[in-house]
Amino acid sequence: MDDGTVIVKPGLRIDLDRFIEALRTKSIHSQISKSTTASSDNDSSLSNTLAKFNMFEENSNSFLKDFINNIATLYIMGGRNTYEFVRLNLSGAVPSITSIDSFISKAGGKIMEGEFRYDTLQHLQTSNNYQLAVCSEDCTGVIQKIVYDAPTNTLIGFSTPLDRGIPVPQYFQTDSYE
Repeated sequence: MDDGTVIVKPGLRIDLDRFIEALRTKSIHSQISKSTTASSDNDSSLSNTLAKFNMFEENSNSFLKDFINNIATLYIMGGRNTYEFVRLNLSGAVPSITSIDSFISKAGGKIMEGEFRYDTLQHLQTSNNYQLAVCSEDCTGVIQKIVYDAPTNTLIGFSTPLDRGIPVPQYFQTDSYE
């Protein structure tokens, strides 16, 4: 808004509250496990200490992966503005947008205009035993903005022609701006 206020959709607010509560719970469990490890037998052998340290490192790494996956989900589902809102309010707690973009692209998340990846969605749904899948559209046709995508050498934002009801991917490729 012009006066500096922000409107957050109720669904996103609920998801954000759940996400923050999950982070708090995970933080509490992490602190409890640290205090339990610190208060255990001081007479334990070196091998037991190393085993506990390795287990803690594995759990810590697992938490980091889960955290980044949740953050990426927030970015994908909520959009850039929602993610930026969370990032500004939790300064230093969540990665930058550039980091999340690179994480998503490394995971194969680069989405090209007009491209359907139902096989990838079906594989993900089967491998994780999901009963429901959600697909969405990015409002390209509603919010008209033409941008140049350098990796694919295409102009994105125009209404692409349909081939048997499916948009033709990379239809507006260009070699120069002349």
